[in-house]
Amino acid sequence: MDFIKDWAITISGFIILSSVAEMLLPNKSFKKYAKLVLGLMLIILVMKPILNVSSLDLGQYDFASSPIETAQQGALVKSTFAQKLASDMEATLKAQFGEVSVDVDVGTNADNSFFIQGIEVSGATESSRKEIASELTKDYGCNQVIFK
Repeated sequence: MDFIKDWAITISGFIILSSVAEMLLPNKSFKKYAKLVLGLMLIILVMKPILNVSSLDLGQYDFASSPIETAQQGALVKSTFAQKLASDMEATLKAQFGEVSVDVDVGTNADNSFFIQGIEVSGATESSRKEIASELTKDYGCNQVIFK
């Protein structure tokens, strides 16, 4: 807050000095140029805090996430991916086999990419299970399909 106080004192001092300078100048054409220069200087003084903000050293702030935050974000992304994938699978299967529910178990590779560990399907009839398993294996590349 000290910089605001210093800024206000600087502007006030400048206005007082520029007023005195204007009073001392003769009323000739030189006075209008002096007013122009003093006005520009006042604009620069007013904008100085804004100009200083743009030159802040952002290197002093640590924008990196902590390992805990990164792990939580990774778990959230993994969960969202699994839910979206299950929703897409359900939509595909419902169109062909009727009302089924799908739950997807997703794993993470060393490079943080996802893979399907297993698919759990409930509500499928005995006769459609083989077709559902082959459809999921073909479309999603998962060989572990469990039926409930």
